[in-house]
Amino acid sequence: MRLSPRSGSRLFAVCLVSLTASLLLSWEADLADDASRRVSWQPSRTIATLTYGQTGEDSELPRPPGATFKRTPLSKDIFEIQLKFRNFNNDPLTVEFPLVQADVDGALREFGHSKKELDEVFQKYGKQGQAAYEEQVKLYFVSRGFRIVEKGTVAVDIPQLIWRNMKRVNGLALAIQRVGERLRYDSEEIISAATALVQTSIAYRIPPDAERGRRIGGVHPPPQVLNEGWGDCDSKSALLGALLSNWKGIKGVGVALPRHFLIGIARVPRQGDVFLEHKGVQYVLIEPAGPAWLPVGQVSEYTTELLDKMNGVPIQPF
Repeated sequence: MRLSPRSGSRLFAVCLVSLTASLLLSWEADLADDASRRVSWQPSRTIATLTYGQTGEDSELPRPPGATFKRTPLSKDIFEIQLKFRNFNNDPLTVEFPLVQADVDGALREFGHSKKELDEVFQKYGKQGQAAYEEQVKLYFVSRGFRIVEKGTVAVDIPQLIWRNMKRVNGLALAIQRVGERLRYDSEEIISAATALVQTSIAYRIPPDAERGRRIGGVHPPPQVLNEGWGDCDSKSALLGALLSNWKGIKGVGVALPRHFLIGIARVPRQGDVFLEHKGVQYVLIEPAGPAWLPVGQVSEYTTELLDKMNGVPIQPF
């Protein structure tokens, strides 16, 4: 069955920071001494941001030979992105598509959290009491692309990044679709092309914990990754998830491992595929991080070792 777009190995780069130990942000809220607020309780004085991968000697790796990224301005507000790479059937592919600056700006504007904004939430809702305030804090982090994982700790919500940005990367999805139609690709070959593109044409580099005065948890949203031509495991996972979500019938999950992030797609596993099962559905795993060239269903030795050791895997459906 062919895909239809919706309208509107050893080179693998490991994202190096423990999910359970990386609390990179402490805020001195300094809210307790403001008598003008006139409340009898105080919010948590520390907010920490959990990350999937930040530091290590493999913080930046080059694209493999033959894989390229080119960004050309067509006007003040539109750029042409050209990506060259090789699919897993050894077809050399070139994909070109327009990227609108407004889509990049929109993705950046709605992502990342700040102490100033959280303080404004307290100013507005603190007098309503602790329960009401904490509910508004939760809604604030959701609006900024984060989720509360435990009291005082937040993490980037990768499925939310995927849902918010799938239409913003529709141009790339359509470009891959056109290449696939020209070469008479079936759905598996189109998914493989998207995977190889993200792994190799998009360079591996780790984003910082903060940009533009906001905490971003070491993640860039998909349009920013396409605009800059690089990202790390969680950033590339969000991009590939957003791309695949443009085709009907694809159901996916994010897979949060210690010191790593990858995705899976619902499909009957073939011989040799690495997969996991969630709520009765089998998901074949994909390693978006690169620069390793790993077909759908194949994962790094690092990922295999983690899966063998774990009793359960945190799953994030998208």
